[in-house]
Amino acid sequence: EKKLFMWNPRSQSMYHWKGRGSMDFMWQANQSSQQQQGQAQPQAAVAEAPKSSGDSEQADHEEKILWMTYVRCGVRRGHDAAGDDEESVPSSATEPKYKKARMAADNASLLAKCDARVPGFKDFAKRWAIDVNIMRHFAKHDCMLIRHVIDSFKPTKAKAKNALQKYLQGLTKFPQKWRIVAACKQAVLLEEAEGETRELVPPRSVVVGSAEEDLRGPSDESVTRLVLPPDAGYVSPEHFRIFPLGDDFYVQDLGSDYGITVDGLRFRSTDGPIGPLKDGSIVSIGGGSQHAPPMFLCEFNTPEQLRERRVEPTTPSSPEEATTNADAA
Repeated sequence: EKKLFMWNPRSQSMYHWKGRGSMDFMWQANQSSQQQQGQAQPQAAVAEAPKSSGDSEQADHEEKILWMTYVRCGVRRGHDAAGDDEESVPSSATEPKYKKARMAADNASLLAKCDARVPGFKDFAKRWAIDVNIMRHFAKHDCMLIRHVIDSFKPTKAKAKNALQKYLQGLTKFPQKWRIVAACKQAVLLEEAEGETRELVPPRSVVVGSAEEDLRGPSDESVTRLVLPPDAGYVSPEHFRIFPLGDDFYVQDLGSDYGITVDGLRFRSTDGPIGPLKDGSIVSIGGGSQHAPPMFLCEFNTPEQLRERRVEPTTPSSPEEATTNADAA
């Protein structure tokens, strides 16, 4: 019969592990020398492993920094398909009289509109033979997600329609690390992005808003500013701030009119600091009433790994892998 023993280095005690939440005390290091000699070898073997893993984990944690990238509204809204409405939508004079023909015309109009908004949408539906009702729900997502699914969707086990629904469930969870991959492939994350990316190393922080100058008086050199253009939406002069707190980074609304959304949850200035921000956390301005509001993608990792993402972004090979990665995050 195999037995599992646990060594507590602080109390210098040995326990017999019986199961989750159940263990029996066996002996302590300051007992008789006979017991110490009999268990000397298990002591060294068990006590050494957690020390090395803890040191390596702490070393990796100290080296991590945060990159915040502003993703413009146009990346999520896609192309303006207003000019295609007259061609894709049949007029009342030529509208089919029969229900099936009318439904087919509506479906064709939907696919034409979505394909004008995100090129490849119609071919994606035809390639995987996905029902138009599922594609109608799929079209409600932002263009960044739609492009990522079109490029990476490769069902291996389940049917395409079932795999797509499961894939979307995994992609809509937070934090959304897949957006880092999608942004790299869609040429959104570039080191020469004209000041849209900010690297934050403690004690450095960033203030996001529409004002080009500090409204709260002169600040030190550790505070940088990201000024948003007028077409960014409902942006206050000083909307929110991302700053280091301990070994992590937090975000706080600065008394804006519309608040912020962090990983799908709405917050105001009275909520205080929100965090810690994770690798793949999403900060956006306002709430759900704004269509495709400005998005700020946070990356929290070592400098080497952050730069590697710009070179060789990886894509999930299957919907099952994407769902597993989302659950692990």
